[in-house]
Amino acid sequence: NNAAQALARAEARKKSADQLSFQTANPTCILPPRKQVAVEDGDDLSVSFRLERGASLRGTVADDAGKPLPGYRLTLTIRPADGAQVRRTQETDDKGQFLFSPLPAGWGSLGGQSPGFLPYRKENIRLTPGDDQSLAIALDRGGQVEGYVTDGLGGVPGLLVFSRPYGDASFQNVAQATTDDSGHY
Repeated sequence: NNAAQALARAEARKKSADQLSFQTANPTCILPPRKQVAVEDGDDLSVSFRLERGASLRGTVADDAGKPLPGYRLTLTIRPADGAQVRRTQETDDKGQFLFSPLPAGWGSLGGQSPGFLPYRKENIRLTPGDDQSLAIALDRGGQVEGYVTDGLGGVPGLLVFSRPYGDASFQNVAQATTDDSGHY
């Protein structure tokens, strides 16, 4: 049963306004927002609320050789049915593992970046109440582009050089480097 009820007895000696907050021992439940209530001394107060069972998204992040990547920063963005966007960010633990929980139902996208690897992006992740989804993310190192920028006088320092996949006009998967004193990037 997802319905729950909280009972409180006002012990105040005078009229007051209190804020109720809730806790649950179930880590998969999404707690209701705090409620502001007005009570008078001796009043019995009944507050009803509904707990929503949340979803969870867990997994591991490894390099292309299968070695876990600790400290990899992931951002999960969820679009619940009510239209309010939810964004959560966290880093993988020392075993390359992550867990986002509890999560509202909706559609999400997961992304991450780390020096030395191509950006990771997964779209259209469907989350439903009670889901426990698992992902195994293997990052690709991609290739390396290196060169010099010169003019008639020699190397051009401090120039920002961008690289993106051929045909990708979005500039979402962009690598960049700045030329050194000799024009090398």
